Amino acid sequence: MYKNFFLRLGQYRFLEKLLILFIYLFLQLNIVFNCKKYDTLSNIIAIYLICLSVYILLILWKNLLLRLMFIVIVYTNYSVCAYYYIFNDGTRKFFIDFNNDKLLLMNGLNVLLVFMTVIVLFLPKNIKVIDIDLFINKDRKNSKLIVAISIYIFLAFLLGYDRGNVLLDRGIPSTYYEYSTIFFILGYYFCGNNKLLFRVLNFLISLYFVQGIICSSRAISVQLFFLYFVLRYKSIPAKKILFFSFVFINFFIGFFRKETSLIYYFLNSFNLKNAINCFIKNIYDYNFSWDTALAAYSTSLSSCDIHKYFTFIQRMSFLKDYIKTLIVGSNNNFSFGLAAFLRNCNHYNHGGTILPFYFNFFLGYVGVIFLALLLNLYINLMNKFDSSLGKIISIYVLISSFRWYLYSPQPLFRGVCLLCIVYFCCNIFDKFNKYGQVYIKNPN
Repeated sequence: MYKNFFLRLGQYRFLEKLLILFIYLFLQLNIVFNCKKYDTLSNIIAIYLICLSVYILLILWKNLLLRLMFIVIVYTNYSVCAYYYIFNDGTRKFFIDFNNDKLLLMNGLNVLLVFMTVIVLFLPKNIKVIDIDLFINKDRKNSKLIVAISIYIFLAFLLGYDRGNVLLDRGIPSTYYEYSTIFFILGYYFCGNNKLLFRVLNFLISLYFVQGIICSSRAISVQLFFLYFVLRYKSIPAKKILFFSFVFINFFIGFFRKETSLIYYFLNSFNLKNAINCFIKNIYDYNFSWDTALAAYSTSLSSCDIHKYFTFIQRMSFLKDYIKTLIVGSNNNFSFGLAAFLRNCNHYNHGGTILPFYFNFFLGYVGVIFLALLLNLYINLMNKFDSSLGKIISIYVLISSFRWYLYSPQPLFRGVCLLCIVYFCCNIFDKFNKYGQVYIKNPN
């Protein structure tokens, strides 16, 4: 029955896409000609956007990688739509109050609508059930390479993280700490069937994960949890309990990070019951929305707001600066991302930007469509999951989905390029090591 449901879901995909396209055009006409009825229209679009996101998730459900990636996207879209639109009584704000700017709120909703519509129109025709065990090639074991990778990961753990001054104070990871996820992926790929090497990498993951919780830094913890969860998916008991426990922990971290006064109250009184009750009330008040998504959307709306103050030529210059940052990491307006640029323009925010808004700032809706098509390319790659490099990129795109959808598209560009470079270097070392052994055995 479970398999038949998804089989039926894909039988009429062409007609479904026509219906989605018709609904999209109908909503766009209403946005243009019926914008005075803002509250009703925005609620309709927000509910439709949640339904469309869930529909895409159901289509991709058979593929483990795509399923986990779109859970992040669906939950982000739900959080934005629920908090800012569906349950908003006109008084809600997250850092900045946008309630009086109805046109801006509608513009933000429309950016997400265009993005999700393009994604669903270009989804692969057939979604495959992938065998995640194929990722770890049992013939690619290279102990020397894993030792080198493990040393890098451990040094990055010790030296690449500013842990703050007190417990639960938010830490600041360095660049080489954040890119340690690349080395974790390659470490698992080259460890083959060596259980000892696998356990060493598992131990290092646990160090990063615990440090992320203690220092209230969820980004790396989320990525490494996804990596471990995917690679051990078949052998993990009670998968749903583990996954939702992880979600609960991340909610708890976000809550304490937002309500900093409660950190000291909790540490001084050790009244866990009161802390949990307060935490549950906070979740209910926010309609089970994700605080990271709300903060990222606040920044995204700021980017839409400031967009009108720059000419097309100026925005092209900013795009050129951003491309330079991706390639060579140059020092310019976008060295620290769009959120930092907005702060320099006196638009207060707490960082993050939801993916389609990044290029919407540079290119308008053309940029939104470009990023949607780019994500579709990665979806197709993850659906095939065939070549060695394709598998590694697929795993990386999945585990970094938290970063590229809520913070910056940099992992989709610079992160993937760096992953390819490191992979080819490891591959050369692996082949050189093997050929060297053959040469010693067979000097003729």
